[in-house]
Amino acid sequence: HPPAVLQTNGEARLLHSSGPPLGIFTGLAYTEERVPFPPGCRLVAYTDGLVEATRDIVEGERRLLEAMAAARAVEPGLAVTRLVDQVLAGGPQQDDLALLVLDALPPEAPLVFTLPAVPENLRRIRRAVRTFAERVGAAHLATPMVLAVGEAVLNVVEHAYSGQPGVVTVRGEWQGEALTVLVADQGQWRAPVERGRGRGALIMRGLADAVVTRAGPRGTVVELRWQVRREEVGT
Repeated sequence: HPPAVLQTNGEARLLHSSGPPLGIFTGLAYTEERVPFPPGCRLVAYTDGLVEATRDIVEGERRLLEAMAAARAVEPGLAVTRLVDQVLAGGPQQDDLALLVLDALPPEAPLVFTLPAVPENLRRIRRAVRTFAERVGAAHLATPMVLAVGEAVLNVVEHAYSGQPGVVTVRGEWQGEALTVLVADQGQWRAPVERGRGRGALIMRGLADAVVTRAGPRGTVVELRWQVRREEVGT
């Protein structure tokens, strides 16, 4: 496996290791090494299809380090595209390619992501919200946050786009003395017509301290708030 790259304070370095590749033979002994990964660092892992595209591994690694320096302030999702574009430099892709960009976030960092508004992403969103609550020290609020955000996202999936493709954006952060999660879409919300539906708003109000819905021509934003002092959660 090619060496991963660790970026600390803008400086990127290859994490070289010794020993045979994993999975070739059974019964081999490997040396385990640990590298600090504090908040603010970035780790990039990739397959050899990235750095061997030029048929010169040294040149490929040099391009990768330069690309990481240029993209150090870019969020991970966009950084993936920029790294691939700069390393390949318009040349042909000779092999399959996989790339992972992982940032170590400080506890107070906001939760921000945009995903296709499809049922398959509900579990992923709930898991991300639970992780966010635990990361900011509000594990006792994790369950109501997960359930309330899940209801808001489900409304987007079922009603915002009338069966057409669309996205849902989730942002969680501290706002003063409250933990706030925004769930936004870019569609035109339609009220449910099935009997017995439309209880999502009641559920959200029962789980959050405050729920505010703002609808407009460019979409709908649902704001969920939980009042809690930062000193109470240790952040």
